[in-house]
Amino acid sequence: MKKVYIINYILMISILLLLAGCNKDDVLIDTEKPDSPMSYTEIVESKILQFKDKLDVVRANPGLKMGGESMDVSAAEWHLEALTNYLYANAGFEFETILINVDSVSVVLTGTEVDIVTLQTAFNQIEDILAAQYAAFGVGNIQLIVSDIYIKNQDEESVTFGLTSGFGISDSTYLNKIYNTPWYWGWELGTCDGSGYGVGKDAADIIMFQANVEVPVPSGASYYTDVSYFTTSGCEYQNPNQECYLFEDFQEYELIHACLTPEEISWYKNNVHTLADMHKPQDKSIIYYFVYDATAFALCGQDFHDCWFMVHFLEVTYGMWHIKPPEG
Repeated sequence: MKKVYIINYILMISILLLLAGCNKDDVLIDTEKPDSPMSYTEIVESKILQFKDKLDVVRANPGLKMGGESMDVSAAEWHLEALTNYLYANAGFEFETILINVDSVSVVLTGTEVDIVTLQTAFNQIEDILAAQYAAFGVGNIQLIVSDIYIKNQDEESVTFGLTSGFGISDSTYLNKIYNTPWYWGWELGTCDGSGYGVGKDAADIIMFQANVEVPVPSGASYYTDVSYFTTSGCEYQNPNQECYLFEDFQEYELIHACLTPEEISWYKNNVHTLADMHKPQDKSIIYYFVYDATAFALCGQDFHDCWFMVHFLEVTYGMWHIKPPEG
């Protein structure tokens, strides 16, 4: 993968704050520049490379035990994110659209801090997650644009770092498949053309992608707070023609997976926006959509024949946007 130059890392900060699921008030780069011949960019790069060197020592000595150097959770968050973007992301990549993937990594705490050996393990997991995400797309012209790492959950014994990755795609074939091809409704079955293309994704993923592309976000270094959620599924809400806003299907005896046409996918995508607007708190904005499929199996009738209930779920994240003032 192409190593990003530090100038692109600075550019990424404004992008990754759009993706973050938390308020990063304390960016762990000294905003007061010390009396030094080094530029601010060089100071940032030095911090990243010092952290990388420490992880490399642990990597080269797998017998090292916990109990050595450690850092607090906020510092660990910044260093993991900075190193991930520095090594693997390229904000200058020319792309046509962005795909967002979400994952997480959990680590144990040593007191209230994260041990350097544990951080090495966490970074290995982050690398594995990114490699798996690259492989799942099945296209060649794709590049990690930015990776946002944030504190998702924390208790007395462990912390979970959320990992939101934005991949830029410059591939007309892939975009054509997203917008102009029928996809199986769920089960990660891919497209319906028999080619096996897109296995690992399904219509729920495509609806989610198309809807999220259309969510407006403020420009500049932005973050959001006061998060709330709305969740619904299938036919819980219907339009005046009694058409379900989200996909729902019931089958008996033999399971035949439904294929959704591009027109149907676009219709459900528009309904995602409609549902989100219907339930949006007055003082908040739509931040992100999460669409996923679910199936319930049962034995039906007096003969106990097989039957399946299939549905799409929607979770809408709302929040209040803030613009972070530029650092002086």
